[in-house]
Amino acid sequence: MSQAIRGRTVSDAMSGLSLSRDSHEAYSGFTQDELELNYARFKQYDLDNTGLVTAENLKSILEAMEMPDVTDTQCVNMIAEVAMLVGHENDGKLSFRDYCSLLTYEAKKKLEDEVYQAHEELRNSLRIDEEEDKPPPPAPVDISDGGAPTPTFYAEALAEELGDSIRVEEEDESAAEMPAPAAPSPPAESPAVVRRRGSSFAVFDTIASSRIGRFEQVIQDVAVKEKADAKAMYKKTAFENKLSKFKKIETAGPSAVNAEDMHKKTLKAKLHAFEVASKKSEPIAFKTSWKNVRPGGGWSQKKTIAGGVAPKKTIAEIMAERG
Repeated sequence: MSQAIRGRTVSDAMSGLSLSRDSHEAYSGFTQDELELNYARFKQYDLDNTGLVTAENLKSILEAMEMPDVTDTQCVNMIAEVAMLVGHENDGKLSFRDYCSLLTYEAKKKLEDEVYQAHEELRNSLRIDEEEDKPPPPAPVDISDGGAPTPTFYAEALAEELGDSIRVEEEDESAAEMPAPAAPSPPAESPAVVRRRGSSFAVFDTIASSRIGRFEQVIQDVAVKEKADAKAMYKKTAFENKLSKFKKIETAGPSAVNAEDMHKKTLKAKLHAFEVASKKSEPIAFKTSWKNVRPGGGWSQKKTIAGGVAPKKTIAEIMAERG
């Protein structure tokens, strides 16, 4: 077990040294430019320059982003959740390959959500069309104004009353002959659609990327004003204080601040939910989701993880399970 984790760690720590799309399956879904941008963002989180992002790195960044109430355990869980969702060995660290796998997972989740939403909108529109096609109910005859009812009104009322009385007599005569009808079975429920869960790390990534983007814009503006080299200024600032790019910048507009506040609340809620789920007796649950496998409406079921962190096991227990 320890050798497997050590091998994965050494391999993944060097994964960013080869950014070819063909060098690993985790990179195949990105263009070369996208890979390089992803790696540049990943390295922002690698505060120790080890090639791996640790829970300690996340804790330091979250504190710089004014989120000191996120606990050490929640930072550990954030990395464990990525391992569960993308299916790699959890050694408490996040490699660039893991990061790319998570980005692919989140992209698929977004696409599935859009497809599901499109199907919901289609069903709703068809339901509205059916309701519009139904003929309107006949308007009630109002004789409260003192006017005399028309002959047609009397005829329709009499026919309805006669029909009801005949129907009641027939039902009374047949009731003794016919057995009581069986209770109707409830309609079959359509399978619940359980969509992929979004990772808390993806929310963290959104907040951090926004902070980095504003930091880079400030550096660019200062460089233009002072006629200096923006890249050199950025490298110097980033080297002197690696957490400076994550700290609050007062020039952010109200819309950016509101969006960030929403993402922060989402991140806290996800971390808390994952922490609660990890304490249950059966923390890991597999739920069924639906995946569009071909254009035009081909769907298949997919099992996704919907629980928390698996309970810890000793090395002896793990080796016993593997035979």
